[in-house]
Amino acid sequence: MKTGFDFYMNEDVVIKQKDTAIFGNHVAIDKGFYCTTEIIVGDYVHISPYCTVIGGKNGKFHMDHFTGLSAGCRIICCGDDYISGHLMNPMVPIK
Repeated sequence: MKTGFDFYMNEDVVIKQKDTAIFGNHVAIDKGFYCTTEIIVGDYVHISPYCTVIGGKNGKFHMDHFTGLSAGCRIICCGDDYISGHLMNPMVPIK
């Protein structure tokens, strides 16, 4: 995880893809944030309490400079494949 200057993250935040996470300067991530995707956050960003970003390891979430998420916000970065006719469920093996 790469963080910039003046970075705050609550102790209970969960970021599943820490190896690719990038956070800019003056970033605050409040209690209860949960993220399963790749995340890139610019400068002067606030993520309010209990926000969720899901989409798995192939999902990508990017917040630009001077942005924020409201409390309780839910963002889904990927979805199931409904076109190819395969079974859809995160527990069904890809084969």
